[in-house]
Amino acid sequence: EGVSVIRGDFEVEFINEPMKRQFGEVVGQKCYQALRGFDSPCPGEICSLQEILVKGKKRYEITKTNEDGKYYRMTSAPLRNPDGTLSMVQIRQDVTEQMRFEAERKKYTEQLEQINQRMEKEVEKRTLELSEANSELRLVNDRLKDLNREKSEFIDIAVHDLRTPLTSILSYADLLRKYQDESSETRTEFVSIIIKESFRMKQLISDYLDLSKLESGFVDFQKDDVDFHALIKEILPTFESRAAAKQIRMSLLFTPSLPGLTADTNRIRQVFVNLIDNAVKYTPAGGEIRIIGDYLEKQRLLRFSIQDSGPGIDEKNQGMLFKKFGKAMDNEVRAYQGSGLGLSIAKTIIKHYGGDIWVESSKGDGSCFTFTLPKDRSAVQVQHVVSVQGDTSELIRQMGPLWKDYLDRNYACVYFGSPMDIDRMKETLSAHNLNVYELMEKEQIIFSPAKEPLLSNGKCDGEHLYECASRFCDRIMQLPWDGLLIARDMSRLILDEKAKQEVLYFEKKMDYYLKQCRKPIVLICRYHPEHFSEVEISHLRQSHPYYISAGRIVAGSA
Repeated sequence: EGVSVIRGDFEVEFINEPMKRQFGEVVGQKCYQALRGFDSPCPGEICSLQEILVKGKKRYEITKTNEDGKYYRMTSAPLRNPDGTLSMVQIRQDVTEQMRFEAERKKYTEQLEQINQRMEKEVEKRTLELSEANSELRLVNDRLKDLNREKSEFIDIAVHDLRTPLTSILSYADLLRKYQDESSETRTEFVSIIIKESFRMKQLISDYLDLSKLESGFVDFQKDDVDFHALIKEILPTFESRAAAKQIRMSLLFTPSLPGLTADTNRIRQVFVNLIDNAVKYTPAGGEIRIIGDYLEKQRLLRFSIQDSGPGIDEKNQGMLFKKFGKAMDNEVRAYQGSGLGLSIAKTIIKHYGGDIWVESSKGDGSCFTFTLPKDRSAVQVQHVVSVQGDTSELIRQMGPLWKDYLDRNYACVYFGSPMDIDRMKETLSAHNLNVYELMEKEQIIFSPAKEPLLSNGKCDGEHLYECASRFCDRIMQLPWDGLLIARDMSRLILDEKAKQEVLYFEKKMDYYLKQCRKPIVLICRYHPEHFSEVEISHLRQSHPYYISAGRIVAGSA
């Protein structure tokens, strides 16, 4: 180690042997000339002498490099002379190897950090993929449970429905065998009953197989040019005798300019036949049935209604009608035998063509079954928008002009959020002169029921969220909107990691549900940025390839 003593005027007062070997005899010379090769005190560098003698530091350490490329650490401290003046004593150490080692260590540390960051991102990515796979598995498991339950219900009901006509057939066949001396009139009556029950069994089996094929996707829908005027004139004569027997008045009210449609004629016929058959079946003697068809030019929708003057259906029972084996619970309605699959088959066919089917009825006032068919299906899609920037206020602020635009397109607009956010949304929309509503009475702007908690027992549950949202959307989908815009603020629901997984599961299940609706849908989901990592946000962006800009939905990443 080299040691030197330097006075306040930069003059070298003392150097030890190692310093002499390196610099020679430099006592009496200026330190910056003898030790550094400068013409003035440390130009462009921090001067140790200044730090010690001028600034009064008790210790100062600095590492510098010389012309030889070596690194030296110089540790300086004040030295009081016998005459009371101050000099600086400086210890000079060659730390070149240490610096090289430190540089290597720093380089490898940075490389390790980069590798660690890549590994963390990869682990995060794989964790996200695993989480998604778990969500998918959970959805598949849910679907398998539903299918298993439906299979059990199907078998129970099918066995029950088939056993009734089979029992009648066996009973009357046994009577014919045992009492062969009965009159020809009685035997003819028995044979007629056997034939009637056989046809009933055939119809039941046909319905079961038909729905099974439709739901499995194995049906090859033909592409025919459907002329609705010609089709309905083919269908009505098949009901004339039954209607005449009950003195039912049937009237046809089709718009003369009703356009045609490219579809499977037999499947469309099946829908009409099921609905008209129900109307004839449930309309009492002396009643009336009206079959109406018109075209909604602006929405490009064909709309057909079958109105009857039957017993009507309570609102609480209407939700069951379009489900498999769904029948109204009223005894006078259930008295009519059937498979309970006709309306479910009709709904499956209509949904295939992107249409909707619903019922309007009240007890004692008859029923009106309506279905729509889009003239074209090119606009059917789900646009996913994800927002992870700003707060809830920002989302609400953006909704005003956005909703106004979609309302003009005849979209229904729905908002799911906390009661507090719903109130704030109302204020924003009112500022844009848009009327807002609480109840589902065919209004275009709808809010999720504030009284229905989205948290289940204080916890976020994906299944509970799905039940709330899908049940609410089911009611909206029955109405003839051209499309649907749904805004959901999920930020208040994500309380922890488990809640986040529940929300992501809900999103996947809801996404599958919305794709079955076969209407143009814009889905806006807002999450809080602190709830997601960069990898998760990037993944959300890929899964939701749209964003909001200047009051419009734009494709691409924000």
